[in-house]
Amino acid sequence: MTKSNQYCNYSNDRMFYEILVRIFTTLSVADLVVASMVCRSWNLASRGPELWRKLDLSTLSLRSLNVAWIDERSSNTLTQFLKYASSLSGENISCLIFNYRVYLRDVHLISIAER
Repeated sequence: MTKSNQYCNYSNDRMFYEILVRIFTTLSVADLVVASMVCRSWNLASRGPELWRKLDLSTLSLRSLNVAWIDERSSNTLTQFLKYASSLSGENISCLIFNYRVYLRDVHLISIAER
């Protein structure tokens, strides 16, 4: 492969990454977590620091994770979700916005704070 072809591939990959990040800025946290699981390139783009300056849980709904938030299983699902979202952030979260309709326990807050 010639040097110009290598540069072209790098340029195209960078452009694709930037387009994905721009699209991902319109997604909710739950949708961004799901998008990160599609493929490797989407996972890399979903880790963009600009996507994780704030973790906005105000849009998190009961339906987005298919749980009722009333039992131990639901609590564990929420904890796993928060840990995964925090891992995607790469420690870039500087603001956390809560949803007053979602019941958070100490373990949920600790899982976010540990990151």
